[in-house]
Amino acid sequence: KEKAGKTPNIVLPDADGHERSLWSLHGKYVLLHFWSAKDRNSRIVNPVLSEIYSKYKNKGFEIFMVSIDDDRAAWMEAIASDNLSCINVGDMKGSNQAVFNYNIKEVPFNYLIDKEGNIIGRNLEGPALNQTLSKILK
Repeated sequence: KEKAGKTPNIVLPDADGHERSLWSLHGKYVLLHFWSAKDRNSRIVNPVLSEIYSKYKNKGFEIFMVSIDDDRAAWMEAIASDNLSCINVGDMKGSNQAVFNYNIKEVPFNYLIDKEGNIIGRNLEGPALNQTLSKILK
């Protein structure tokens, strides 16, 4: 399969154990978001992401959350209590290959990827993310 844009693919299991591929979202704008259920800042950001997801998911936008956790129970609890209905993946071993490929040094950290798979934004926080999406997702 051809490489989408410049971004490395990520294939990891979701909470139900189904393999999910970042490249399968080709044709959508995707927020690739790295986080941890045990990281306070990640948890503060999650409700904001959930709100943004609800607002834009029907306009060709997806959030692909990559957990760097190793505690499945904590991860599942965070997904439920933070109301995360977007794609959430993690191998519960730190998702090291994805972290390495995207040079993640801290969480939360995200990249905004366009329909062709090119990175068009880095570490966009709530207001900036909202503003960017409102411009591109008419």
